Amino acid sequence: NKERTPEINKFHTNKQKCYLLFFVPDWEYNVDREACVSLLERLSKEKNVFLRIKANTRGTGALTTVEKNSFKETGNVDFPEMSDHSPSLIKESDAVINFASSIGLEAILQGKPVCNPLYLNRNQTIFDNSGVVFDANSEDAVITFVKSVQTGNLSLVSGSDQSSFHKEFVLGGQDSNDVLLSYANLLLGMCSNKSISN
Repeated sequence: NKERTPEINKFHTNKQKCYLLFFVPDWEYNVDREACVSLLERLSKEKNVFLRIKANTRGTGALTTVEKNSFKETGNVDFPEMSDHSPSLIKESDAVINFASSIGLEAILQGKPVCNPLYLNRNQTIFDNSGVVFDANSEDAVITFVKSVQTGNLSLVSGSDQSSFHKEFVLGGQDSNDVLLSYANLLLGMCSNKSISN
């Protein structure tokens, strides 16, 4: 981590750089690995982009040494450790590329622009055509997303779309969900039932 810090700080102080975070998917989830690696190679060569590639935390979405070395040659790529927490990495990023992973929910909640390269994955996900992410059907469309983030021309997600998505997929259709209160009510109900049975 320490050896990456100066490089990251250099890019953060340069406002012309787009700080991009890519979450590598689980390769076993019907992912087109070859197309995914091709996209990473292209992103690593994009002008004014600093790319962070985060491996899948389950260990099934890692890149080979050969793949990593091909990206490193550009000098614009970083590989966070498994111990680097995804929410913190998202917070430090200008935009996120994610598909087939629930970490996209965190990026949306943090208000980050999220690109969903759905062409890389044969599974349908909650992000597809949701209105809260930028759906990309090709490598060129992903590059368009990145350039839009760089220039500030990306259309923002409406508050109503984000609220609807959050309500349906995070809160399970409820208007709000106080997790601690629901646990407290569950425990109180259990205690009440036990006292009645005694």
